Amino acid sequence: MAHQPQANQTTQESEPAPELAHTKFVISIQHKPSAQHAQFSTKPHTRIGKVLTGACKSFRLDVNVAQLYLVVVTQNDQGLKEQDYFLCDRNETVEAAVVGVEGRAEFMIRMPEDPGM
Repeated sequence: MAHQPQANQTTQESEPAPELAHTKFVISIQHKPSAQHAQFSTKPHTRIGKVLTGACKSFRLDVNVAQLYLVVVTQNDQGLKEQDYFLCDRNETVEAAVVGVEGRAEFMIRMPEDPGM
């Protein structure tokens, strides 16, 4: 409760858009082979590498060999859902990685020993 007043010290008069300064993304990350899935809250300027490190720690996976993919679900001409996977650069920001994604961004961790997608 002691930290709550500090969060309210920022006034709208001192910053032109304070809601942007405190924006957080809620993203979903999964690792299918181990049946693990979690939601993470992150700032837009956070690097993908840091997000991957946190997820790997949570899932007990080796971050040194893990790769993070953005999962984009689309509908084909027959109305069936298709998933495309885009490898994320560890130095890229979360905001840059999810440009154009509507709703909650979905990510997937892949390990070298995982079966094909």
